[in-house]
Amino acid sequence: MSINFNHLHYFWSVARLGSVTAAAKELHVAQPSISVQIKHLEQSLGTPLFHRAGRRLTLTENGQIVLRYADEIFRLGDDLLAAASGNSDPFAAPLVIGTSDAMPKMIVRALLQPALVAHPGLSYIFREWRVDHLLAELTMRRMDLVLTDSPPTPAVGRNTITYNVGSSGIVLCAAPALARKLKAGFPASLNDAPILLPADNTSLRESLNAWFQANKVRPRVIIEADDRSMLHPFASNAVGAVPVAEVTVDEVAQQFSLERVGVMRGVKEFYYAVAVERDRQHPAVETICSEARKSFQATVA
Repeated sequence: MSINFNHLHYFWSVARLGSVTAAAKELHVAQPSISVQIKHLEQSLGTPLFHRAGRRLTLTENGQIVLRYADEIFRLGDDLLAAASGNSDPFAAPLVIGTSDAMPKMIVRALLQPALVAHPGLSYIFREWRVDHLLAELTMRRMDLVLTDSPPTPAVGRNTITYNVGSSGIVLCAAPALARKLKAGFPASLNDAPILLPADNTSLRESLNAWFQANKVRPRVIIEADDRSMLHPFASNAVGAVPVAEVTVDEVAQQFSLERVGVMRGVKEFYYAVAVERDRQHPAVETICSEARKSFQATVA
């Protein structure tokens, strides 16, 4: 089976504009012709693309998926025309970066800062999602870079390149009164102590669980979160102690009035930048990856 791109273009116009009438006006064709073309597309795909209620059309779930692909197909078509005419800069478009929920926001900012300086005319679009969704979008070239705390699986890696951009030790921090209490006898003091942790599905949480087991302590988990930055305000209010990346601990402690309890020796988190393999990588991606390795090695050493 092959896609008839004329059918797809008619569908795309209706989906974007919201009605057959508007699409017919844009395309300068009769409305019945558009309806027939869309019907052919639905038949070839084997699924309805619109819910029809009188003259009102809304996309089905599969229709929304087809629309996302159509957006990309016709955007690439415009890029192709511009590139063939020699009138486009392939690196002028915004750099689209995906960040996993578990990636610390301060680490993301530190990774991006060198590119902001080196490429002042470039703009950026950030998307935050589960890492599996982000990597799927990356392999479909809807993103330029994914920043994550866990390396991609070998299946994802076939068409991508993964940069190990740094690592950090982990420091446990807490509000002053709780920190003073926990410092005495650390890490045994953590037994039954209130703690705030990243979600179970993260690499750091696995390392922390192993560390608790190795040190024979069972803290009371008060809050878990995919986005670790959500935990800092609760730690500031003495709800519990919180693990913080060592490369950001001074800033986090100052911002949220926290104190160090102790270093969780042996626990490290690693940061990765994943990009699609290209003949020529985006200059900003190269800057982010090369400068990150330098700065993080200097910080962690």
